[in-house]
Amino acid sequence: MNQNTKTSRLKFETERLKSGPITYDIVEAAHTFDLLKDPDFVFDEPFQLHLTLSMIGQTVLMRGTIATIAKSPCSRCLEPLRVALHAEVSITFMQDERLLDTAKYPELIDDDTHWYDGESIYPAEQLRELLLLELPPNPGCELDDNDICPIRNVKVEPQVFGAAEADAPAAATDENSFAAQLRKLRRGLDG
Repeated sequence: MNQNTKTSRLKFETERLKSGPITYDIVEAAHTFDLLKDPDFVFDEPFQLHLTLSMIGQTVLMRGTIATIAKSPCSRCLEPLRVALHAEVSITFMQDERLLDTAKYPELIDDDTHWYDGESIYPAEQLRELLLLELPPNPGCELDDNDICPIRNVKVEPQVFGAAEADAPAAATDENSFAAQLRKLRRGLDG
């Protein structure tokens, strides 16, 4: 059975799963996953979810994928960059109340197993966490073989993290070079 739905809050009724697995193809906005205030990434494109839910006894298995496009400044040229995100979903929901008190039952801590009330599943938080794990730490455009930025069409100096300004390559001393402009911008940001 295939359901095409668009909701403002992800909610799955488990009663429907008793007759067999259900596959959902869903399009959701970023506000569903509480991602509108991320300081490094902008999420303004829809999230595509393909999820199959099945029930074994009182345990619900959710399998599928979640994908979207995030926008972030390129770590090389600072131009806006579209970052494709895709995560595999494999989550188990159980009614075991011990899952609510992992301080008392630390052996039950499992990132893929969560408590639900027996009637409805609200997986937005778990799906958000899966997708956030896919975010690159330093998103950057793909340079060609000559280190040319495809966005600005200029040669980009190699990234060196933690190196002192004195260690910068001599070729980047021209104040009009792209690398010199980036260093100046970084100094301004550092205060």
